[in-house]
Amino acid sequence: MTQRKLAAAIGRDFTSISMYENGRSTPPVDLLAAIADLLGAHMDDFVRTAAELGIGAARDGPAPTLDSLPAA
Repeated sequence: MTQRKLAAAIGRDFTSISMYENGRSTPPVDLLAAIADLLGAHMDDFVRTAAELGIGAARDGPAPTLDSLPAA
């Protein structure tokens, strides 16, 4: 399905679809559900954890605790 066809089916501009695909914007959950339905997919297919993306704590290690911070 093209971006234009998907956009028309969900009532959005095709540039919004491009932004979703490129990670520059995130669709609201209800729109994500509509996209999943149209594509015969599950919402889980579109969602990745921080560990899967290699960001946040998954990349940087555990968050520091107050005890581990240097004294001021």
